[in-house]
Order: sequence, then structure tokens, then C-alpha cells
Amino acid sequence: MSIEDANRPVGGSESNPMGLAGFIVSLVGFLSCGLLSPIGLIMSLVGLGRQPKGFAITGVVLGALGSCGIIVGLLFFPVFLFSLLAVVGIAGGAAALFGPRLESAIEMGIISGALEQYYDEHGAWPASLSEPDVRVHVPDGALMTDHWGNQYVYRLGADGRSYELFSMGPDGVADTADDLDQDGDPRQIPSAPSTPAPRSEVDAPAAEPAVPGDAAPAEQPVNPPN
Repeated sequence: MSIEDANRPVGGSESNPMGLAGFIVSLVGFLSCGLLSPIGLIMSLVGLGRQPKGFAITGVVLGALGSCGIIVGLLFFPVFLFSLLAVVGIAGGAAALFGPRLESAIEMGIISGALEQYYDEHGAWPASLSEPDVRVHVPDGALMTDHWGNQYVYRLGADGRSYELFSMGPDGVADTADDLDQDGDPRQIPSAPSTPAPRSEVDAPAAEPAVPGDAAPAEQPVNPPN
């Protein structure tokens, strides 16, 4: 037996622990957006000095790709951060603007459903939202108040066949420009009917303005005949 045969590992195969470790670290770094890729790349490069080199070569490739990803991320991070902040700002503004309107529309939809059930049971609309048979169909009593803590306004029509349900909006005053209807949209405030003018004022003819030069000529005195 030669000296080389005596020093050869049992089993006839060599191992490369550093190459295997570099491959594992590079793989984890690649899957974690390149966080450990530089370390895996260095370990894999060291592992290239031993046989077998399969895992080491694969670790070098994965480590290089992950490291490039880190470099690109650092270069474009300000742009990414600015875009992220812009998206968050737009989403926050939209939520602040449309959130209360959407919330009011959902809650008034629930109250409207309770009114429909009341009508099915009694054959008429309730006189107010405080009636027990209305509140029993509302799962949460807090739904009776809008986003600003004001009670929803319920008005029964003069004929008793219809009703109006709306939110008074941020100012808490009914019949103002910020009222919201059942759909969460700006409410159309009904205009008061105009009062007709008295008949004497309507039928009275308007005085025609005097036009200079149109005055009737003065009568000339008539001399008696001689």
C-alpha cells in the first residue's frame, strides 16, 4: 500500500465542509433578500480551494446574486422609501376623507334595514328611531350615532308613506351643506317653497317711466273771433 492510499479517506470520497456551509449560508441569504449573501459568498470562495467544489460553486453564484440584490436595494432604497411614504400618505388621506362617509353609509344601511323590518311587522313606518321595536333590530345601540357622535336624523314624511334618514355631518347641525344621505353622499337639502306674492301686487300694472321729450304739448289759448 502506498503512502497516498494510506492518507486517502475511508470510503473513497472527499468532503468540503466550508463549501457546503457557504452554500447553505448563501441559500439562506438569497431567500432572505440578500441579508446573509456576502457572508455566504466569502465562505463559498474559501470552499473553492477544496474538493468537491459543487456546493462551493453554487454558493458563490447564490451569494453573488444576493449581494447584488443588496447593492441594488441600497441604491434604490430612497426611491422605494419615498414611494412607500407617498402610498401611505395617499391611503391615509383617502381614509380620512372617505372613511367617515363609508362608515355612516354602512350604519345607516343597518338602521334602514331595521326600519324595513318594523314596517313589515306594523304596516307603517315608526314615529322615531327610539321606539323599542326599531332598536331591537339594530345589533349595536352605538350604531344610532354617526362618526362624529351625533344621533342620526330620522324624519317621517308628511304623508306617512316615506321617511328620510341622514347624518348631520361634522358640524352636528341638520340641514347644512355637510349633511350626508343614506349613501354617504352630500345630502340634497330640500328648498323651502316660495310664497306667492299678493294678487294686488301681481296684477298692478307697472308705471311706465317718463321719457324726456314725450310730454304732451301745452294747449294754446284760442282767441275769440272779432
